[in-house]
Amino acid sequence: SSGINAEWPLRPGLFLTPYLLLSDPLSPLVMISPCASCGKAVYPTEKLNCLDRTWHKTCFKCQECGMTLNIKNHKGYEKKPYCKAHYPTVSAIAIINFTLHFRCFN
Repeated sequence: SSGINAEWPLRPGLFLTPYLLLSDPLSPLVMISPCASCGKAVYPTEKLNCLDRTWHKTCFKCQECGMTLNIKNHKGYEKKPYCKAHYPTVSAIAIINFTLHFRCFN
């Protein structure tokens, strides 16, 4: 025996594709999300959930230098990943402007 269920390929609407679980009406629903960086499908073995988005592990890179990041070494800013060296900082001018305008409302 080859171990293949003879009924399996005969179900209508079932296609042997990477989206097999989505095209089989008898399988549980599996969500395959697009990558936040490249837009391609992210399968469970290559999935990284971070910054409220789904990424390929290889697409999770610093927005400035392109260094591949992970959950432990990234810093997020506006839902985008950065390495420690390129993490955007708030300038002193922006803080002063906020303070001056805050005083206008008192």
